[in-house]
Amino acid sequence: MAKEELTVPLTELQQQLLKAVRTLLRPLVKLLLQQGVTLPMLIDQLRPLYIEEAKAAQVGKANMSALSLATGIHRKEIKRQLEQPLLSEPPAGHISLGTRLLALWLGEPSYSDAEGNPLPLPRKSEQGVDFESLVESVSRDVRPRSVLDDWLRLGLVEIDAEQRVVLRQQAFVPQQGEEELLHFFGRNLRDHLSAGVHNLRHREEPFIDRALFYDGLSEASLQQLREVSRQQGLALLQQLNRQALALAKVDDQQSGERGRMTFGLYYYQESGEGESRQREES
Repeated sequence: MAKEELTVPLTELQQQLLKAVRTLLRPLVKLLLQQGVTLPMLIDQLRPLYIEEAKAAQVGKANMSALSLATGIHRKEIKRQLEQPLLSEPPAGHISLGTRLLALWLGEPSYSDAEGNPLPLPRKSEQGVDFESLVESVSRDVRPRSVLDDWLRLGLVEIDAEQRVVLRQQAFVPQQGEEELLHFFGRNLRDHLSAGVHNLRHREEPFIDRALFYDGLSEASLQQLREVSRQQGLALLQQLNRQALALAKVDDQQSGERGRMTFGLYYYQESGEGESRQREES
């Protein structure tokens, strides 16, 4: 006779956690299905992640039995996975160049006006406040002319009547290729999830994680709120960017431990009763 597997009943907390995970995974599963990513493909990515995180939580040398108990993965599979190279996130590399240029143009006082709006920049000037100096302050490995040509092609900048480089409004949300979009898709959602996990585990010192919910709104109201959130959100990001840039300059002159931060904004809307329907299914 086949040996029956013993199933351990879920605790109330585990049931609620899995219910929340199912809710947050729904849009991701929809994307995966659209891109032809099957469940076995996803499991192939989840399995080593389970092992890596369980191993990181252990003290000392990895214990196969303990890892198997924590993850529910057979010891032979764990051994095989540990012999494989660790999964790594793709490096930012060239992706950060445009982002750093925009951060300087929007945050450095010499490149913006009193309200924080980006100034039109001459291509090159004797005063040193120009487009070439902006690019060279970030990297001397890329020719300013190449950056300018690329940004003109993408419509991020334009040349005005005085032959100055003007940052266009759509540059506040940079146009990126699919590889870059997926990079930031993973990185931004990872940090948002990390903030939520931190808040569940450390309720005495939570990170800010707030959202506003309304339903029953007309299409006109949704579009108005979308535009207001975009304008005010961008203004807040510019303000924080200026402050972070100033603090980073001070920190560069000091020693001590270093860290990183992420501050993000998002807006979402949909027609009908999509969220209510999904809540009933859960």
